[in-house]
Amino acid sequence: MKDIPRMSKGFSLLVKSLKARHPEPSRLQGEPLWDDAFNRSNAKTDATLCRTLLDLGYSQSDINRHELHIDNLGYIGPIRPFTDECINILSTTAQRLEEKAPSNPHIVSRRLRGVQQYSKFIADLINSPEFLCSMSALAGVPLMLHPHPDAAVQINYYRHDASRPEKNPDVAKWHTDGMDYVLTILLTDSSTFTGGNFLYYDGVASTFDPRVEQHHEKIRVADFHNIGESIFTKGSKIFHGVTPVTQGFRITLVISLFCPYFHRSDSNKFWHSAPDDGLFRTLRNWSRFKLPWHNHLYFFQLSKTNEKIYQRTRSMK
Repeated sequence: MKDIPRMSKGFSLLVKSLKARHPEPSRLQGEPLWDDAFNRSNAKTDATLCRTLLDLGYSQSDINRHELHIDNLGYIGPIRPFTDECINILSTTAQRLEEKAPSNPHIVSRRLRGVQQYSKFIADLINSPEFLCSMSALAGVPLMLHPHPDAAVQINYYRHDASRPEKNPDVAKWHTDGMDYVLTILLTDSSTFTGGNFLYYDGVASTFDPRVEQHHEKIRVADFHNIGESIFTKGSKIFHGVTPVTQGFRITLVISLFCPYFHRSDSNKFWHSAPDDGLFRTLRNWSRFKLPWHNHLYFFQLSKTNEKIYQRTRSMK
């Protein structure tokens, strides 16, 4: 199992931000229609591992983010939130969009961000109340799609290029996510690629040293191998990465969610997005994403909508 490199830091973040380019969005043609029947409401029954933040070593103060809601999600997986038919559509959609994905050595070697701008099927999926309710039930707090337009939905591509042996294999470097609630869906079966193991640190992020690599006693390999399997994590609290893909092709769809009750402690940072999206695009997105949180009426309306989702979530338990 090859080592995972460390994420970019310091001045290189600014350099990457100035060089980054975001492809112009254009909707795919001929997509199937979204159907709420594609959701599987009993996704958690598939899980073989459920870890809370307290299990990982976080303190009670870390999970008391709101007076009415305990935010204790750590790691749940593998789960299957969507039907096989839905996964086949998502896999086909991701493959059709691959040509648009830019290469970028910041975190993931090659990925397409803001995927909902390219696919109506995925846009309808992520806004499905049934989907949001099932994810809220797993998290234990009411969730909505993350309001950051480019980071909300991403497709990660890891393709081995046998014609270019000098090229570094595609990886996801050791990192924590800018988003708190992250659903990662495998869209290719592990029998079709070599490498590409999802590793995570089973402990508090502040105690992780990426120099220890895979041999550390708290490094785990996620049980996450079959097409359609997913893991749901507090991505901002768990260091994770993907080992180099040395043969074949691996694709994951990553959906980031958001709880407006915790808006002032949202983990997303400017320099987490800028090296992927570009400096000036991130400035524009940042103003649209962050400034509304200072408007109490805007937050109040979001909270009312979220409360409806939360009440539906409680009725599903």
